[in-house]
Formats: sequence, structure tokens, C-alpha cells
Amino acid sequence: MKKNIEEISKEDIELIKKMNENPEVKEGVKRIVGISVDDAREYRWFDDAEDGVTEGLQKLGKSALEGWAKKKAKMCEEEIRENGRKIKLKEKKRNKVA
Repeated sequence: MKKNIEEISKEDIELIKKMNENPEVKEGVKRIVGISVDDAREYRWFDDAEDGVTEGLQKLGKSALEGWAKKKAKMCEEEIRENGRKIKLKEKKRNKVA
């Protein structure tokens, strides 16, 4: 099912942007979709296709969780830096009063 450029929704564009931020996830999605759409000739038996999908989902899950962990670590690091600045400012204010 091909869409014309006019038929691409904002949701489609957002999904593409998000996948471009995480190329490993994008490749995983392409691999899984490829099995259901393009690779019917490559997988001769159901069990082979099932194994391909299972392996693809495992890799996709791993990539997604690694991406989440990196973003979460960065957020925590930024929060710690920001809180550290606040603590230093409070200490300076206390020292001026005393």
C-alpha cells in the first residue's frame, strides 16, 4: 500500500523522525516489516519466518531499551548538574548571611 506525499500524516512524519534518531530501531523495524512484506521468498517455511521475526523482535527490543537507557542517563546527569548548581547557590547565600 503506497501513499502519495499528500497522504503522509503528521504521525507518520513523527515516527520517521523518531526512528531516524535511533538507527538501530529503524533497522529492526525494517527487518521485521521486510519479513512480512518483502521476504516471503527468502523464508520457505513458517518456522523459518517465525525465527526471523523472533530474532528481529529481540534485537529491536534490545536497541529500544539501550536507546532509552542512554537518554535516561543523560537526563539524570543533567538533573544532578542542575541540583548541584542549586546546592552551591544555597551554600553561597548561607555564607553571606553568617
